[in-house]
Amino acid sequence: MYGDMAIKEALEFEYRIMGYRGRSYEELPFVGLDSTYVLEETKSCVAGVEGTKTQIWPGP
Repeated sequence: MYGDMAIKEALEFEYRIMGYRGRSYEELPFVGLDSTYVLEETKSCVAGVEGTKTQIWPGP
């Protein structure tokens, strides 16, 4: 889908449509996503599968 876009541009685009301001492409492999973002997304996922047997496993 993003084949004609530079990877940095694709990451910035993803951040923009998600309403997220995250780490730069160069930083991501070393520090990962912000823990607050992971926590909020995990809460959202857990709420989304409430009442099912689906397990949510955040983390590496």
